[in-house]
Amino acid sequence: MMQNVTILLFITVFFSGALGSKAECTYKAVGDTFMIPLNDAEEEIPPDSDLTWTHNGTIVYSKKGSHVKIKTHNINTRGSLILEKLQIIHSGEYKAEGFNGDGTSLKGSSLQLCVRDPVLEPTVTVKCEESGAVLTCGAPNNTETNVVWIKNRNEMLNVTNTVLRVDSSELKHRFSCTVRNEISKKTSNDVQPGCFHTGPTSEKSDEKNNNNNDWSKETYLFGLDLWWTLVIVTGVGIVMLIVFCLLCVCWQKKGRKAREEEEYRLTALVTSDQSDQTTERSERLAKSQRPLPPVPGPRCPPSPPYM
Repeated sequence: MMQNVTILLFITVFFSGALGSKAECTYKAVGDTFMIPLNDAEEEIPPDSDLTWTHNGTIVYSKKGSHVKIKTHNINTRGSLILEKLQIIHSGEYKAEGFNGDGTSLKGSSLQLCVRDPVLEPTVTVKCEESGAVLTCGAPNNTETNVVWIKNRNEMLNVTNTVLRVDSSELKHRFSCTVRNEISKKTSNDVQPGCFHTGPTSEKSDEKNNNNNDWSKETYLFGLDLWWTLVIVTGVGIVMLIVFCLLCVCWQKKGRKAREEEEYRLTALVTSDQSDQTTERSERLAKSQRPLPPVPGPRCPPSPPYM
């Protein structure tokens, strides 16, 4: 009898300690900076004091007077331990023990720290069945989270499973799910199970419905809303068209100028040739108008001598 009472007392103390430890846990997010106070007194510790901080029994800071022996983490002037860029490995129990120069205790504190990853946005997948649909709330890397289902923007009470079965009469409603842990929460986009075909041919319908249900996620391209993306692409297209038209106009003007210069050169050459021909024709005409030499008269035979 005494042995049974001892075992029952041990179990009660064990579970009470476990629950108490979980309730007293201080939750912080990965990447945060957290300061663990040495005690409730907001006073600076004397320079000649001795101070030791431990994490799960391992010394992470230790000083004796002004000499610092171990310094895995820093402290401030009040002796509070400063934890920067928290990671999961920083979870655990932190204890402080210190003494003034005269040997009096600094009344160090103890704290249970729990570091958690922020939850990621969940997604709802739909699988059609003969009697309705099965909705699954899933998110990558979400551990130790609670799930809450929402129908038509109203929270569904007492439904905390990641899988939700929906009757055919509820397929017209919109569903979403929220995942949360001690430091954050995220809610999925609304989904309306569009299961119109059941039986063996429902797999293709499921795939089509899932694509339709995820329309809000597909409205993002390169990190922008789809409509903004269309506006930007249209604007860029218009600018490129204007630039192309300007280039064509410039090219035409350049070609027209080249043709005008060529025609001007040809006109100058033709004018020069015509001038030379006119000069040559004038010279020929002048030569043709000179007076002819006189025509010599007829010669008479000499008269015979007189006898």
